[in-house]
Amino acid sequence: MLSGLGLLWLFLGDFPPGSGFRPLAFLYGTLYALILVVIIQGNTTGTNIFKAVLVQVGKDMEEQARVSGAGWLRTYFRVWIPLLMPTWILIGTLNFVVAANTTSSIILLADRSTRTLSILALEFASPDLGMREEASIISIFLIVFTVGIAGLARAFGLRLGVQHERRLSATPAKVAAQPFGGANQPNR
Repeated sequence: MLSGLGLLWLFLGDFPPGSGFRPLAFLYGTLYALILVVIIQGNTTGTNIFKAVLVQVGKDMEEQARVSGAGWLRTYFRVWIPLLMPTWILIGTLNFVVAANTTSSIILLADRSTRTLSILALEFASPDLGMREEASIISIFLIVFTVGIAGLARAFGLRLGVQHERRLSATPAKVAAQPFGGANQPNR
């Protein structure tokens, strides 16, 4: 709620204070303001996740590609993008789930023409309307929709990510049958 109040001041506040000049007031109540709020909300979590993944990958992969003779573009498309694709999918999915269920940040910036499903469910659940069944149906729809999108994103991320895990999981019996995980050993 506090971030929603801060963003409300961003859109309706004076710059500089007391001047009466409101450069972002035309965005108030529009779909663009809601999109900007949702992007700002997911930005901090996404940045921290992405930073942790970049630290874990390190420069070793890039150095190995360079030693093998790959240029910058080939290293980027053959090493970095496959390694980072599952993280991009994760961040996009998390931002989508947060955006679908966000009420506290956008309630102060939405009007009747830009009502989201979460705000509509909140309105239906209010004691004045007493339409709790309709509010629960909207909430169930949001849950099913976000789980479906998350499942599709996971399948898409597994297809575009690093491919060696899929090959290994396809033949676990062959790998397990060989001593020391498939190392070349003489037959006994």
